[in-house]
Amino acid sequence: MTPTKSTSTQTAQKARASKSKSYGPTFPLPTREPTAQEAAAIKEFVGRHQETPKISLTPSVNGGKDLTIHHDEQWFGYALLADALGTADNDFMTGLIAQLSQLSCVDSEVNQPTLDFMLSVIKDNRPRDQLETMMGAQMAAVHVACMAAARRVLTCPGSLEQADAERGLSKLARTFAGQMEALKRYRTAGTQTVQNISVADRAQAIVGNVTQAATEAPPLKSPSSEKTSSSNVIPLPADAKKGRAPRAAAARRA
Repeated sequence: MTPTKSTSTQTAQKARASKSKSYGPTFPLPTREPTAQEAAAIKEFVGRHQETPKISLTPSVNGGKDLTIHHDEQWFGYALLADALGTADNDFMTGLIAQLSQLSCVDSEVNQPTLDFMLSVIKDNRPRDQLETMMGAQMAAVHVACMAAARRVLTCPGSLEQADAERGLSKLARTFAGQMEALKRYRTAGTQTVQNISVADRAQAIVGNVTQAATEAPPLKSPSSEKTSSSNVIPLPADAKKGRAPRAAAARRA
């Protein structure tokens, strides 16, 4: 039986609706075609979402937590998640997820949005090894604590409590900035170049492009000009070279 046009349309709409649920909040189906800018943003969003699967922790029968990887093939999804976390060690990834789960707990229950947020921070840093993964986890944890401290600043009833909360917020903000600098230094440790410049005494070293204005050379004297200048010289008598006037010397001889 060949499906009718209305049946095909309904099937396509259901497929689009199921895909939209897996990518984020549920929105009504669009009523128009996206613009070029919107289409590029959708493509980037879907591509980055498909790079790594999401995980969830559900209560198990023995009272613990079961790790669920949202992927059609659990083994493939596990490998993608491990690669996104910069590790191939099962113990490291299990321990890291357990630590993040404890940090995200509210009333002894895992806060799934907070856990997803911290994992997203780590994955977006694209760690190259386990050290970078741990630094990303610490940055995510400090950020969560920083947001909680900011909330306390806004809701403190008294001035003393508010001042204490402001100090805590300031320390956390400085810690986060220091973590970013430490991660940047660690990543660029192997690409630093050092150049030795020798500077003489009483000299200045200039780093950068130096442009020196061209100096004009003095005009060359032509042979004709030298002859002209020498012909304008009037020779003096011998007595004049000695500093005596000619008339006074003639009167002495008389």
